[in-house]
Amino acid sequence: MPSMGLIGHQWRKHGSCSGLTQKQYFDKTRDAYDRIKIPADLSTGDQSKRLSADAIESAFVDANPGMTKSGIAISCEGPRLEEVRICLSKTLSFRDCAEVDRQGCRSNAAEIIPIR
Repeated sequence: MPSMGLIGHQWRKHGSCSGLTQKQYFDKTRDAYDRIKIPADLSTGDQSKRLSADAIESAFVDANPGMTKSGIAISCEGPRLEEVRICLSKTLSFRDCAEVDRQGCRSNAAEIIPIR
């Protein structure tokens, strides 16, 4: 989470009703982040690349045993990749989640811009 404002928002919206303390909630959030392997061909490089939402989902599924395409959704803002949403159970196992998958970007070309 890149900013204190976003951290506060996540705690108020999701963490405060989780039954966990703030520390436990953010520890669990870190564990969830660490559980997911970002495909190397998507996380490296110094140039933008354009891939279909389906290709991005496939790369994550291939890199994360147990993940299915029904448990991941790519969101776009215009032509740019905005975020990758991955569904996990309370025990941090991958799970399907049609409600998130339905909202995903179906663009033929989402632009991935390297972080500098």
